[in-house]
Amino acid sequence: MLNQIKELYKQAMLNKNEDGKRVYNNLIAQCKNKEIELRAKDKPLTNEDITSLIQKTIKQDLEANEMFKQGNREDLIANNNKEIELLQGLLPKQLSNEELETAIKSIITEVQATSLKDMGKVMGKIKTDYAGKVDMSMVSSKIKQLLGE
Repeated sequence: MLNQIKELYKQAMLNKNEDGKRVYNNLIAQCKNKEIELRAKDKPLTNEDITSLIQKTIKQDLEANEMFKQGNREDLIANNNKEIELLQGLLPKQLSNEELETAIKSIITEVQATSLKDMGKVMGKIKTDYAGKVDMSMVSSKIKQLLGE
């Protein structure tokens, strides 16, 4: 995945795409930092790590947009939205609401979850089975809805 990002960065440079250059260069730097962090633990940088960095950046941009709205900074919101769009293009296809609910129900059955006390088991299984394909905050609320009944 890192090679794909580097290739997108090269294309952005050739096309003089300032937004692409900024976003991909920032992401490459984040990957390098994560790689250094993992090197201390003798672990390689994985696609899951990169996906996690992308999701974290998108979440930060969405939070920043909320603050920009309060300050009437439409220009900054537009920049963040371009960045979010580019980053989302790197993520694996997200599960639809129906697919997500079906997956959660099957995992609840698989781990024999019966109450909210078992939420951790369900969350852990979803995190490993569907890494990068789901929004974990959405998963959390859906599990609470299904187990809270």
